[in-house]
Amino acid sequence: MTKRVAIIGAGMAGLTCARGVAAAGYEVVVFDKARGPGGRLPTRRRDGVAFDHGAPYFSARGAAFKDEVDRWRDAGVAGPWKPRRVQFAPSGPPRILPPETVWLGQPRMSAIGRSLSESLDVRLACRIAVIEREGDHWTLQEESGRDHRGFGVVVSTVPPVQATELLAGLSVSGLSVAGRAADARAKLSDAADAMVPRWSLMLSFEAPFDPGFDVAEFNGPVLERAIRNEAKPLRDPTPAWVVHASAGWSHSCLEAPPTEVAEQIETALRARIPGLPATTSRDTHRWRYATANPQRERGVIDAGHGLLLGGDWTCGAELEDAFDSGQALAAAAVSRLQ
Repeated sequence: MTKRVAIIGAGMAGLTCARGVAAAGYEVVVFDKARGPGGRLPTRRRDGVAFDHGAPYFSARGAAFKDEVDRWRDAGVAGPWKPRRVQFAPSGPPRILPPETVWLGQPRMSAIGRSLSESLDVRLACRIAVIEREGDHWTLQEESGRDHRGFGVVVSTVPPVQATELLAGLSVSGLSVAGRAADARAKLSDAADAMVPRWSLMLSFEAPFDPGFDVAEFNGPVLERAIRNEAKPLRDPTPAWVVHASAGWSHSCLEAPPTEVAEQIETALRARIPGLPATTSRDTHRWRYATANPQRERGVIDAGHGLLLGGDWTCGAELEDAFDSGQALAAAAVSRLQ
C-alpha cells in the first residue's frame, strides 16, 4: 500500500487529521473547495469591514483540546473573551446571563485555520467529485476532471450530505455493498437527514452603538443570536454585527433570495433592539450544512478499503468535537498505513 493520505475538507477535523498524519511521518494532501482553510472559522470583508460570519467563538473543555488552544494562544492566533451576554424572551426586557469565558481566533477567526494549514500541502478551490479505488491505491478526481493518484488512505471530513455524494459515485473493483460500505452509507443517510442550515447576516452601522451586551440570544421565530464583532479583542472598531437566523426559519427560507433574507432578518433584529443606527453595509451567507445531530461514532466511520469518514457530525456539534474527530481520524489513518 502506498503511504500517502488524501484528506477531503480543510476544516478543523481535516486540518487536525492532516497534522496528526504528518507528525507520524506520512505524506498528506488536503483538498478543499473553498478559497481558504478553516471550514466554519471564516472571516469575510465587506466594504473594508471584517466579519466572523461562521463560528463566532468556541469553548474548550477536554484536556487535549485545552492543550491545543493553549498552543494557539502561545502562537498569537487565539485569545480569551468574556462577552456580556443577554437572553431575550418573547416579551419584556432581556435577561442578563452569567459571564462565561470563550475563545476567539486573533485578529480574526480565520487566523486559526491559516495557522493550522502552515507547512501542510493544502490545495484550495479544489472540489473532489469522484473517488476510485484501483488495486492498492485511491484516485481522487476534481470536477474539472483532473486526477490525483497514489493514496493509500482517503479521509473525508466534509458534511454527510457531500460525503454521501462521494460514496454514491464510489468505484472500487470488487467492492460489495454489504458490510462496512453499506453501514457507512446508512449512517451518512441518517446524518444527512439531520443536517440543519443557517443563514448569517452581516451588518455594519454608520455610528457606534452599545446596547449593553456583546452577545444576544433570542427565542423567536427568526432570530437565534446576534454578536457584536467590534466588541471582540483586536477587532476593528467599526460597528459590525453578525446575526444568526434560527434553524427553522433558515430551513423555510433556504432557497430565498439573499436580499430578501437580509431584509427579514434585519427587520426582526430592529424590532427587538430599538435604536440601532442606520446600516452602511449588509451581506449574507447561507450555511447549507451548518450542524447535524451527531452520530456518536467516536469521530470515525470506517467504510472499508482505507476510506475513513468523520467530522464534528460524528461526535458532536462544537469546534472541539471536530478537533476530537480529527485526532481519531489521524490515529485510524496511521494505523492502516503501518
